[in-house]
Amino acid sequence: MAEGHSSAGIAEDYLHRPYFVFPNKRRRRHSTTDAPQQPWCEAEDEACLALTSRLPQYSCYIRQVPSAATLFTTQLRMNPHELHKVRPHQRDAVAALVEPTTECFLSGCVVLPCGSGKTLVGVLAATVMRRSTLVVCATLEQVEQWERQVLRWTLLPRELVFRCGSAARPENGLQEAAVVLATYHWLSGSREAEGANARVRRAVFAKTYGLLLMDEVHKLPATAYRHIPRRIRSSWRVGLTADMSREAEEEHVILSSVGPVRSRVSVARLVVLRVIARVQLVQVLAPLPRGFSRVVQDTPGRRDLHRLLILLNPYKFCYLRSLIHFVEHKQRQKLLVMFEEVLHLQVFAVACRRPWACGKNEGRETTVQDFQHSTAPCTLLVSRISDTGLDVPDLAYCLQLDGLGGSRQQEVQRVGRVQRYKPDGRISEFHTMVTKCPKCPELGYSQHRNAHLQEQGYSLRQVPPQAVLRPILAPLNARLANFARQLDHKLSTEVRDEVNKWILEEYPALLRALPFQEL
Repeated sequence: MAEGHSSAGIAEDYLHRPYFVFPNKRRRRHSTTDAPQQPWCEAEDEACLALTSRLPQYSCYIRQVPSAATLFTTQLRMNPHELHKVRPHQRDAVAALVEPTTECFLSGCVVLPCGSGKTLVGVLAATVMRRSTLVVCATLEQVEQWERQVLRWTLLPRELVFRCGSAARPENGLQEAAVVLATYHWLSGSREAEGANARVRRAVFAKTYGLLLMDEVHKLPATAYRHIPRRIRSSWRVGLTADMSREAEEEHVILSSVGPVRSRVSVARLVVLRVIARVQLVQVLAPLPRGFSRVVQDTPGRRDLHRLLILLNPYKFCYLRSLIHFVEHKQRQKLLVMFEEVLHLQVFAVACRRPWACGKNEGRETTVQDFQHSTAPCTLLVSRISDTGLDVPDLAYCLQLDGLGGSRQQEVQRVGRVQRYKPDGRISEFHTMVTKCPKCPELGYSQHRNAHLQEQGYSLRQVPPQAVLRPILAPLNARLANFARQLDHKLSTEVRDEVNKWILEEYPALLRALPFQEL
């Protein structure tokens, strides 16, 4: 490799020449200092203009970047001590966003599986352009994660990284910031709002950026977020996601607002390269117990009751308790249990006496951090806050207990929680517990999501209920039927909050009386 270039293929002087030099790629015009420099001819200028005219909304000619977006610092560059950790698929993803022959930055999307280092791809893109950057994240946890990664992978001091939101500094630090971090929800706030946050938000929209970097860009088609790319003045737009699929088939919103997919790497390829772990999908089909199914047959048309009984299926708790015992005591590993409904989460957490976290309870940050950094076997029950931004590198077991609803995109994100490559190369397992009965749509939702995962290269194993569950005997079925009838009466006569409190008081003790089956 030519002198002055690192082993990762990144030019040392790319502050003044912000493009990449990659091995096994066609050389650009001024690739090395020892190569003779060719004059810029009119034909090349016309070719560049032709390219930008074909892609007016997707390409950014480097000479056309507004001076207001120029970053007068040499610190937005990769940390040389971390440069050797950049993987080939990450370098290729950033190379796809740069046109070396015309010195154009190409806007577009990068699709990489969870656990393969999308955050580092975004940091590399920012260090290539060397302009002020706005990073838009899905959650506050992701904002914190991005701040840590930017400070780790670059030479930027903390003063040049500006966080918007509750932890934001005074707005006078925004203009000098090299990297600005915000969430979709924060940027979608009302324009007429007052207060410190509103003033910082207006200052963020008033600033000119060289790069608009949207993490979890699949959230962009939401009605509240579609206006964000139009309101941000930026020369280059890059979107990062693990999956572009949308249940409403709104991928065209992403492509028109950000740009086409520039780089996509399959799950199978990264598994072979040992970048991510191989994940085994396990689906357990369980019936409703006789006590609940009898009440469902006697109350046609009571959808609210049927939904609650399906969510609170006692067999789900039996499998949860068995899996906790198997993972904690036999495998000596961590287990993450995911729920869609907060009531379902609270009932099962009280019944199994394990910590839980959702968006409303106090101290959830501490609970999640204790689980992330714990070296002892433990279990954490979480709501949808774990779908994105929860990083537990050593997590190998995950259980999903809600099947009513949920998109294909959400399933991909949840599987990604156990997809980090393990040093010992072990296979991760993602378990799903599904209620199978004639009037329950849970199995249909699960099959829809699993079919999407299988198309991406995941393997699915179905487990019959008799292999992992013991039947509930008649006395317990009578108690379950009595509970279901009382629940039906309370849903008809009391407000929902009072019904939820009653369920939290009565149902956990009933669940603890269920038979235990060792896996």
